[in-house]
Amino acid sequence: MVSSFKCATLARMTSYDARRRGIHRISSENGVLTLSVGGQGPHHDMVALSGALNLAPEKIRVLNPMMGGAFGGKEDLNVQLPLALATFKTGRPSRLMYDREESIRVGVKRHGYQVAYEVGAAADGTLLTANISLLSDAGAYMTYSPVVLSQSVEHCTDPYRFKAVKVDAKAIYTNNGVASAFRGVGAPQVLPGIEQAVDDIARATGISPFEVRRRNLLRKGDKAGPGFPMAENPILAPLLDAAEAGSLWSGREAFKAAASPFAARGVGVSSVWYSFGLGSGAEAGATVRLTRRASGRYLLELGVPDVGNGNLTSFMMIAAEHLACTLEDIDYIMGDSFGPNSGATHGSRTTYVVGNAVAKTAKELRAKIAAAGHNDDLVVEASFIPEQTEQFVFGMPHIAYNYLVQVMGIEVDRLTGEVSVLEVENYVETGRMIHPQNIEGQIEGAFVQGLGFALYEDLILQAGKVMNPSLTNYVIPSIRDTPIKMTTRLFEHPDVTNPLGVRGLGEIGLPVVPCSVANSIYDAIGHRFAKFPISPEAVLSALKGEE
Repeated sequence: MVSSFKCATLARMTSYDARRRGIHRISSENGVLTLSVGGQGPHHDMVALSGALNLAPEKIRVLNPMMGGAFGGKEDLNVQLPLALATFKTGRPSRLMYDREESIRVGVKRHGYQVAYEVGAAADGTLLTANISLLSDAGAYMTYSPVVLSQSVEHCTDPYRFKAVKVDAKAIYTNNGVASAFRGVGAPQVLPGIEQAVDDIARATGISPFEVRRRNLLRKGDKAGPGFPMAENPILAPLLDAAEAGSLWSGREAFKAAASPFAARGVGVSSVWYSFGLGSGAEAGATVRLTRRASGRYLLELGVPDVGNGNLTSFMMIAAEHLACTLEDIDYIMGDSFGPNSGATHGSRTTYVVGNAVAKTAKELRAKIAAAGHNDDLVVEASFIPEQTEQFVFGMPHIAYNYLVQVMGIEVDRLTGEVSVLEVENYVETGRMIHPQNIEGQIEGAFVQGLGFALYEDLILQAGKVMNPSLTNYVIPSIRDTPIKMTTRLFEHPDVTNPLGVRGLGEIGLPVVPCSVANSIYDAIGHRFAKFPISPEAVLSALKGEE
């Protein structure tokens, strides 16, 4: 929830504000309401502001400059409307920035959930039944609650096969603050339920937790828990094999024996899936524009912003590959509602959807260059829309999924109740890799946020008011809390649903973490907890037999 500078203007602009690589196209018309804000979808904001102000969309321009992060917190209108209203009414420039306490008090939050799982299995570890109840706190307004709940339902049984599943899911209006999208949308709240149940079944049957998962993987044509058919075989088996043979799992007894005095260690495993794109019936696709100038330089124009996820680098690499040029030959404009509509930066969709649009546009431009020669400016605007699978309900199922297996080693301090994550191994199915270093950064950055969900971040609400609106009493993980040893192995298996073969990887690294934390703590002290975050106080109570 880092505050960033936002401003609005209503004035005559110069034709171009040019930088060497990033060129910002500015309207020369009078009367265009221009906002420069931290956001995830400039076209989405433009449409919302048009309705709120009763102003024609072409009279509103939204710019989303590069920012340090969003993670769903910039999906909704936050400062946009008061900024726009102030400038619209006064005709003067305005700016607004929330301080830290204001941001925590009024910013959107991840939905709080009450979750219950009953899972039945045979003696050989075969999963039979799942009875799942999901109750989501939507706050006082709907916002993205239907999307989040749909995501929870879609992912709540993980990529496992059951004979019978019942899911009862509801989002409830309350007087709490506005709940909306947060990285992992609906998955971190539900995946720990199924992953802890599978872990318990492995222990009860005496079967390896890896083998129980392998035996129950969905196959192409099987129906997932919510009832939709699988369009592909979940690519988890090779990840499970590699994780089981990895040094942390194979050396777990030595790891546990090396616990500090008055401490206990545990090693846990979890495996999860997560969707990318916006789901059946919901993904509108992306349009991009690419220009080859007579000078030989290229201009790539995209509507989506880079919100710290590095998608611009991937887009430039894709364009350079298909144009047979270098990254230095390409200028860009992005995050501008006056540009082509590429959708929003959310849902782990940009490399998958926008990246394929870039590739398609670059191919068409290269063919046009071959036919026309090198003397004139040439422009191509093209779109990419993923082929949808049969729609189960709106937004479900997603076209494809990615997969991650995580092995974690933790230590529990028996005197303080503190839990320290010492070692982590990630095994990630990537699809075709555009930028491996960026993939690793996404997985490891998401891990830290998942650690906050699992062990630290606890928003306290009383009568709808936030009672801990500062980083003094709302605790987030720091570099001191991250494991000293973290390894990430990438498995490249091109996705069959798109020409580039890529998968979206921006979110899957978060929801796996609370699953692994819960299973690791159980391995250390033999206790399951009913609430995240798992606080030191809760651990101490469990150690004393009081919880």
